[in-house]
Amino acid sequence: MNSKTKKRKSATVKVRRMLKADIPQVAEIEEKCLFEDPWDEGIFAECFEEFGYKNYVAEHKGKIVGYMVYMELDDSIEIMNLAIDPKHHRRSVGTQMLNALKGNLQGMRKDGIEYLVHADNLDGLRFLKSQKFRAVDICPTQRSDLDVESGEVIYGPLEENYWMRYTPNKFSPENRISKYWDV
Repeated sequence: MNSKTKKRKSATVKVRRMLKADIPQVAEIEEKCLFEDPWDEGIFAECFEEFGYKNYVAEHKGKIVGYMVYMELDDSIEIMNLAIDPKHHRRSVGTQMLNALKGNLQGMRKDGIEYLVHADNLDGLRFLKSQKFRAVDICPTQRSDLDVESGEVIYGPLEENYWMRYTPNKFSPENRISKYWDV
């Protein structure tokens, strides 16, 4: 078995609220993940100041190995950002974080979890599918940047994103089609 196919051992994590003191470690994980538009420490700090954001981390042996930022909406939860340290990928850290959130849905009186994922993020889409998320919509977005010299806004190409949704079985409507198809 080579290193790519070797099964990694699960890491048991403690999911807890993020503290302001955790922000440097969280921003470091964000940087390691090589996102196209990574959040910096300032954005994470704003998540503490803005009303409605919930910030959680996953700790393994006293070290932060993942984080999640979400908002509670009227009837659902929208994940704004979720990332796991690449050294801890495929060790069930993300699964444990989402399971903690899923376990609180009924207590929060929410009927599901939503997450907007870029179409190029195949690992993220596969992970969400394994967590019983389904694509419910395609959302094209267009990036824009300000040209400092001319003051003009420069628009990039349209990018495709998938609106993913997790709905617990007890909330999923059953009909004649859903009995036969994985809708």
